[in-house]
Amino acid sequence: MNGDNHDTFSELHNDDRLWAYVIRVSESWRNRDSDRWNDSVMSCLFRMMFDWEGDDRRSGPSIQSMRYSLVLASRVWDRLLVQEELVSL
Repeated sequence: MNGDNHDTFSELHNDDRLWAYVIRVSESWRNRDSDRWNDSVMSCLFRMMFDWEGDDRRSGPSIQSMRYSLVLASRVWDRLLVQEELVSL
């Protein structure tokens, strides 16, 4: 994911900002290093969120919750991978 701590979306309304973060996470996930990303459950959860095709039958509040959780989890996951690399040195 993206280790960048600079918030380039600070001028956006929260809903728009959250959507922008999800797009950023989607791009990072799509370009991930598959050798580092070896957790099948996390991969499945990310694929659920990034399923842009077909009818979306989720409710508005559930989508917002999923987006928030996804962005938060991606930030934590990225930091976890960095810490694992530091420990293994």
